[in-house]
Amino acid sequence: MKDIILISTLFASIGVCIYPFIRQRQTQENMNIMLQELEILQKAKGNLLAEQVDGFRKHRDSIIDHEKQISFDLEEIEQLQIALHQAEEHVQQ
Repeated sequence: MKDIILISTLFASIGVCIYPFIRQRQTQENMNIMLQELEILQKAKGNLLAEQVDGFRKHRDSIIDHEKQISFDLEEIEQLQIALHQAEEHVQQ
């Protein structure tokens, strides 16, 4: 009977000693997974910010392009008005 109690106590104490090591390994694995997910999220955030910045640049460039186009169109209208005025004067003579 003593041997059975001693063996049972021995197995119980071994189990109690092994349990913290198993929990530590699981915790470490969970921490590694969380760190990997955090890195993925940080990369995604960086990519999103980069896309937003590129979007702002494209928008700014398109605005500048539109402003340039408008100024070219206005210059062309002025030149056409001058040419029309000259043509009208030539017709009147």
